[in-house]
Amino acid sequence: MKTMLVFPGQGSQYIGMGHDVFDKYQYSKKAFLQVNEILGQNLSDLIFNGDENELKQSYNTQPSLMAVSVAIYLGLKEEHGNKLNELNISGVAGHSLGEYSALCVSGCLSISETANILRKRGRAMSNCVSNDTGMLAVIGSDAKTIQENINIINPKCLVIANSNSVGQIVVSGYLDDIEKFKVKMNNKAKKLIQLPVSGAFHSPLMQQAQNDIENEIDKLNIQKPIYPILQNYSSEFETNPVNIKMNLKKQITSPVLWCENMQLALSKEFDTFIEIGAKNVLSGLMKRIVPKEKENKIKIINIETVNDIENLFNRL
Repeated sequence: MKTMLVFPGQGSQYIGMGHDVFDKYQYSKKAFLQVNEILGQNLSDLIFNGDENELKQSYNTQPSLMAVSVAIYLGLKEEHGNKLNELNISGVAGHSLGEYSALCVSGCLSISETANILRKRGRAMSNCVSNDTGMLAVIGSDAKTIQENINIINPKCLVIANSNSVGQIVVSGYLDDIEKFKVKMNNKAKKLIQLPVSGAFHSPLMQQAQNDIENEIDKLNIQKPIYPILQNYSSEFETNPVNIKMNLKKQITSPVLWCENMQLALSKEFDTFIEIGAKNVLSGLMKRIVPKEKENKIKIINIETVNDIENLFNRL
């Protein structure tokens, strides 16, 4: 067994996530309370009982999803600490903000440091949101076809932002460019889905957010990770804190090549992928990334609830 832990990004949040691990595990509860303290906000109450629209604000979403993922991981340690070595955890990765959850779990940053930088990152990205930008999911096409059709329309700004799985790619940029792109992609994709966001995330239009957050990232005292981190920007397993910082800066304006990263992990003989956090988005993507000839050899498990934690080794 060679295991990778993966952590979800923005879009997986919902009211009530993580509540049962908060109630069950001492270490999980402590994680939520630490986040509340560093942010000067009862964020856990918003997560468990709050307003969905308030939770959707990036400056709340980002530390919230991290808090849930880390609390679940700590619940796993509390329940199965003596058995975790059996998993042979050999790497971690996270989708966009999930990379910060991976950093925290891997010991690079404390929970308080991670919550603090994600609050600042969320605010910086929110400040770049504008009504004339957005994102479009392209289902059932490939990166080459998509890039060719982006080039044809000669956009002000339209780029591939996420390569999520085989046949699922997201483009990001100005809405008028997206409309032109839709026309060109007619009959070249199974489905085009306008995403409910008003920001061109992971595009050059986030440059001001990158500028705003770079100094904050420089201030982070990143430790060498316990588990190598497969980073979004470099698509390489990183252990050097200097490289980790550089990749965190570049990530905001660069595409998340999740599909390519998971294909790299498969090529490195990872055979078990455990998603830790709200919902099971990454598990679903992984099932579409794994080649058919490997389906029976690869385990994909998501851990979200107390029941998931307690039954992990039975499921394995």
